Amino acid sequence: VVMVNAAQQAIDISEADHTELAGSITVAAPEAYLNSVLQSHILPFLEAYPDIQLKLRAVDGDIDLNQNIDIAFRLTDKPHENQVLKEIRKTNLVLCASPEYLLRKGTPNHPTDLADHDCLYLAETDSDHIWDFLKDDEFFAVAVSGRYAVNHSQMRLAGVNSGLGIGIFHDFVVKEALKDGSVVEVLSDWTLKSNYHGAVAMQYAQTKYMPARLRVFIDYIVEKLASD
Repeated sequence: VVMVNAAQQAIDISEADHTELAGSITVAAPEAYLNSVLQSHILPFLEAYPDIQLKLRAVDGDIDLNQNIDIAFRLTDKPHENQVLKEIRKTNLVLCASPEYLLRKGTPNHPTDLADHDCLYLAETDSDHIWDFLKDDEFFAVAVSGRYAVNHSQMRLAGVNSGLGIGIFHDFVVKEALKDGSVVEVLSDWTLKSNYHGAVAMQYAQTKYMPARLRVFIDYIVEKLASD
C-alpha cells in the first residue's frame, strides 16, 4: 500500500508540474539582448505570474542548456541542432559614431578608412579588433584600434556618445540612439559579419511534456517581442 501511495504521489507531483503556473525558470541571454530588449518585459511577467521564480543569466558566448538552463536566447546564424528553435527576428551589426566625432574626424566612406579612426570593439577575444565587411563580391578584413574597448554594450554606447570613436553594436542596442540622432550609422552599405550575426534565436530542449511555467513564459515573451 505504501508503494502505491508513493507512486500516486509522484504522478500527482509530475502532473502538477505540467499544469500549475509555479516554480522556477532559468533563462540565459547575451548581455546586450538581455539589457536592451528582454529587461523591459521581465518585471511585467513576474507581476502577471507571482508564483513563478525567474533566474536570469547574462552569458556572452555559447550557451549550454545542460548548465541548468531552461531557455536560451542566442544571437547566431547557426542555432543548436536537436533543440526547439523559435526565431524571434533577424539582427544586424551596425557601426555608429556621434555627430561630434564625425565632424571632428570625418566620415569613413570605405572599411579601409577605419585605419584612420578610433574604434570601440568588444575585446572578448584576440580577434575582436578584426572587423569583417562584405558587399556583393567584395570582402575586407580590417584591423581597427582605439583607446577604449569593452564587452558591455551600454558602456560602449556611452563611449561612442562621448565622442571616443566608432563603435560596433547590434541594431537593437542603438535603435533609440539612431532615432533621436545622438549617434549616426556609418558604412551602412556594408554588411558586418561576426559570431553574433544572423538571428535572435530562442531555444529550449525538446520534451513531450513541457512544464506550464515554461510554456507561459515562452508564449508571453514571443507575443511581447512580436509587438516590439
